[in-house]
Amino acid sequence: MKKTLLPLISVLFLLLALKSPSYADTITFKSGKVIEGKILEQIDNDLTIQTDTGIRIAPFKMIAEISGPASVELYKASLARYIKKYPRIAGTLPDPEKYDYHIEKMNDIPDVAQLNNMLPGGGSGYCGPMAISNSLLWLDKIGYDKIVPGENHSFDDQIQLAKTLGTKYFNTIPTLGTKTRPMLKGLEKYLKNRGYSNHIIGYKGIQSYSRKSPSINWIKKGITEDKVAWLRLGFYKKNNNKYTRKSGHWVTLVGYGLNKHNKPGSNILIIHNSWGSQASNDYIYLKKITGGSLHRGYPKRISAAGFYIADNFPVPSKADVAIIEGAIVLNMNQ
Repeated sequence: MKKTLLPLISVLFLLLALKSPSYADTITFKSGKVIEGKILEQIDNDLTIQTDTGIRIAPFKMIAEISGPASVELYKASLARYIKKYPRIAGTLPDPEKYDYHIEKMNDIPDVAQLNNMLPGGGSGYCGPMAISNSLLWLDKIGYDKIVPGENHSFDDQIQLAKTLGTKYFNTIPTLGTKTRPMLKGLEKYLKNRGYSNHIIGYKGIQSYSRKSPSINWIKKGITEDKVAWLRLGFYKKNNNKYTRKSGHWVTLVGYGLNKHNKPGSNILIIHNSWGSQASNDYIYLKKITGGSLHRGYPKRISAAGFYIADNFPVPSKADVAIIEGAIVLNMNQ
């Protein structure tokens, strides 16, 4: 796997140094610098811009954002590549100019079951490490090739990664799972140990200072570009407007905006759920809670208003609903 970050820096400086003729497409870099150029081609995340000479930036989303009509054309080109890769959905996708959706990662991010005898306790409490490992393998594949040890990773390699995360970084309890704060601290430590420091880990939810739910838009942005995200679901028993927590579960966010029939919906999230024996894209439908209270270990009682029920997610027999308690977003593009 080729390392792209160092060549990208050189390309960035070369771009900014060029004296470009006047073109219609505007390229705005993260630094605030703006150049004009002609966008010749976009294949997956490779972008060719014509200035005085043709220059290829790969992947362009790491250092540039395209503004104006070109952004829609680029997204259409990317979707065309996606349809070519997965022809079964050809001709069924809604117009991206009218609907906001992101599906291009959902079949590339791994979806590995947590129940495995290679994991402590058979993996019953390893939903958190497994969810994180899904996204780290994807990041490794797109160019962050120090993030997971070794090359050409196998199924057993991912199981070993989840075991390492759970035992050495997350303080995962085999029979109970992984709490949010140890996961946040452990993920930061793991990334630094692997040589990454130019990133941001964000969290919003019950364990934050505000004790408020992350917004749908914040969650959605967490799966774009070189960002990955995970959701913490709580399983609650509902009695009138009182929700009593029974257990919880971590899942990997892989997309949003379309259901399994490619019908658009602003309240749809696409996830990978490690509790199961077969890999699949699972679709949940967010329903905002308008009142009531959440009763749990800590904080003991908070307002349920503003949190979201994850409809269509299977819940344990002792619970009635799954509620999104929080979300973690890892942004490698900083």
